[in-house]
Amino acid sequence: MRFPVRCLLLVVLAASIIAASAPAAQAGFGVEKFVAVDCSEGFEGCAEKPFGPFSEPKEPNEAEAIAEGFTQAGGHVPFGVTDFKVNTEGELSKGEQKPVEGKAVTHIRTDVAPGLATSPAAVPQCPQEEFGTKEAVPGTGFYLAPKCSEPETVIGVNKATVYVPGAPPPADVPLEGKVYNLVQREGLASEFGVALKLPKKLTEEFLFQFFKGSKPAIEKEQYFAHSLIEGNVEWGKEEKGTNQGDYHDYFEINVSPALPLISSRLVNYGRSGRTLASSLTPAATSSPSNRPSLSRRRPRRTTSRTGSRPNLA
Repeated sequence: MRFPVRCLLLVVLAASIIAASAPAAQAGFGVEKFVAVDCSEGFEGCAEKPFGPFSEPKEPNEAEAIAEGFTQAGGHVPFGVTDFKVNTEGELSKGEQKPVEGKAVTHIRTDVAPGLATSPAAVPQCPQEEFGTKEAVPGTGFYLAPKCSEPETVIGVNKATVYVPGAPPPADVPLEGKVYNLVQREGLASEFGVALKLPKKLTEEFLFQFFKGSKPAIEKEQYFAHSLIEGNVEWGKEEKGTNQGDYHDYFEINVSPALPLISSRLVNYGRSGRTLASSLTPAATSSPSNRPSLSRRRPRRTTSRTGSRPNLA
């Protein structure tokens, strides 16, 4: 099995997805399932359907929404969940799924509904250098463990499933990592860093192709993949956003298609004591069924406010 170079720069937010090498005339590739919910304390696993080491989004029913949803106006959301899965072929429970038509997610944008504000200064921020700005092995996309202060700068967790092309079954690989509140670079309103722990079996096999066992310390090190979530505010009407010009927050990330993404679940912690992810202050809105606020995030170029799925650009 060959482990692609510059791999695993994975997605953590769901909203606007662009397919790599995807002619517009073709149909099939897109978002199969999508949930964006605010959940109460004790329900970090809300809106999730597990399959062994894997999981996929699960739309909450009315009873679950009432029991698990957070709808307090002006409150700090305990768990803000954004979870999506693309259309796939094969069975996830067997670890044999892959995106349809050989396509892959390359870019994501999430537009947050007005009334939900992000305050990165509400918790300590990790300097970029401590998170890690240089690859441990140049040209691989492998980084060492972040040196950020924990738990102070940890604001959430990301779980993702990727497809490893050319690997024998099961070719699906579950990944998990912490989300850190970073000192944002100039021009950004906020910036979050995700460090996904890579399976040593994959990294060792990849590095052995180059070092042939001559650098055991390097080959057997634990590595992480990094993703950066770039936050900003849509001050005016933007065609690439919602075109509303209502001063809402939005987040973007570019994703490497080297290991096609199957699903991604981001859980943001929104309360002090657990580590205040960001001062998420929702407006007094909820869907008619009293479900967790499905209007909390808005897919790009979609006007519906309740449970709309991300659109392919």
